[in-house]
Amino acid sequence: MKKIFVIIIVLGIFPSLTVSGANVVYIPDNVKVEENVLKATTIRNLSDIDIYRCGPINLIDDFIYLLDYDNYRVVKLSFQGKLVAQFGRKGAGPGEFMALSGISRFKKNIAVTERYKVVICDKDLNYLKEMKLKQRFHDLISATDNRIYFYNNPSYYNYYFTIYTEGFKPLKKFGIKNPNAKEKIITHINYKLSWDIVCKTLYVPEEKGIWVSFSNRYDLRYYKDEKVVVDIKSKRQIYSSYEDEFSGVKVKMYSDYSLLIARHENLLYYCYKLGDNRFCDVFDLSKNFRLHRRLKFPFPYKQLVLSNGSIFYGLRYDPDGKEVFFDRIQIN
Repeated sequence: MKKIFVIIIVLGIFPSLTVSGANVVYIPDNVKVEENVLKATTIRNLSDIDIYRCGPINLIDDFIYLLDYDNYRVVKLSFQGKLVAQFGRKGAGPGEFMALSGISRFKKNIAVTERYKVVICDKDLNYLKEMKLKQRFHDLISATDNRIYFYNNPSYYNYYFTIYTEGFKPLKKFGIKNPNAKEKIITHINYKLSWDIVCKTLYVPEEKGIWVSFSNRYDLRYYKDEKVVVDIKSKRQIYSSYEDEFSGVKVKMYSDYSLLIARHENLLYYCYKLGDNRFCDVFDLSKNFRLHRRLKFPFPYKQLVLSNGSIFYGLRYDPDGKEVFFDRIQIN
């Protein structure tokens, strides 16, 4: 494993974002789980094209874009698993990467993010330009109001989001954490950490709103005008955790996390890892965000994307972790 240097906020429960005045919706404690309603069909073994360790995947204009960590590249796939295009290599120069973090739509192009750098490609993955920023970030959202929203994951900054112009000039920040939270620098390897990490986002262009999930708890928050207007959460903590000690400090670690937030018409899909299983909670936006159904995936997918209201595409590893399978998952 590769060592990563992280900053851990320790001990206590920190208020993350102000939710005063938000519509708070609690999911029921006992929800019927629908099993055997998601049918998976394997499209391709991605190991055939030298893909063994994948990062986030995204669906843009009927093609799947994914990050190939081992080869420091971005890969474009058809729904049939055909390799359409690829871009990137290891290095610190233009069009090169050392630690890929995210991929998203950027106006008519594609944005690939890496810590302090944004690389812009066209949809055929031809290199166009890149920008380097002073602030570390995880991924970006290209909004319809000529703004860019960066979010940090993980970060020791006191903000979740930073708003930039499309020319990458910073405007302001929002989502302030508790200013009294204690911080401590430690070294660790590949752990989910204890503070509020923005895990997944979904931009709703027609409403100019942003859905956000977190990696340390079941919590979906919807922002409009930089304020939380809807907060969907569980009454009790359902994400599993344990305590560990590093450098004399006890830290709570979380093994569960968000996989996907997606929307189709009036339905909101929230996919997440819970223990050894993967679930999808479907909410009806037309009925005050009522939980409509809970679906169980047949395999422990690492990455998911929604094609339409009834089809997912997912990446899963074989039990030995030596092969990666690209699946089409149909909701019956």
